[in-house]
Amino acid sequence: MDQPDGPAHVYAIDLDTEKSTRFAPGVSTADLLGINSSLAVGASVLFSLAAGDATRIVIIPIDGSPGMRTLLTLNSQTFGTDVARDGTLFIAHQDRTGEVLRLSPSGGARDIVALQPTGAINPIALALPDGRAVGFVSIADGRLARCGPTGLPGSFSRAIR
Repeated sequence: MDQPDGPAHVYAIDLDTEKSTRFAPGVSTADLLGINSSLAVGASVLFSLAAGDATRIVIIPIDGSPGMRTLLTLNSQTFGTDVARDGTLFIAHQDRTGEVLRLSPSGGARDIVALQPTGAINPIALALPDGRAVGFVSIADGRLARCGPTGLPGSFSRAIR
């Protein structure tokens, strides 16, 4: 805003007051990976950031204070993120084989929820072992959706929140 030729920064905009706050100090919009690279999580925002050949999943306070924290580093780009009500984080990413990972808010090992076969285009929707599918979709609030084995719209079961 104050330097039109400088790097673009990340801002939070309060729609009620029309006030903008620059947050994520040190993060340029050029560092963000695609449209699915950010997700609001309480008073913070989750971002997928380029880190050389890797992708860092970081959480940044939305109030403009410093304190970016790396949650994990992946060897591939992310295609979608979501957080369940209990704080469980779901991340779709792909190198050669697409994966959906589940991370418990209490910590512990990453759980691979679903795999996509090599050669498929991207992990937007993946089959679960029980025949259901999990996918990152843009319905209403863009949350994670779970569908029945056929994947048809009529088999949509519910949004996971």
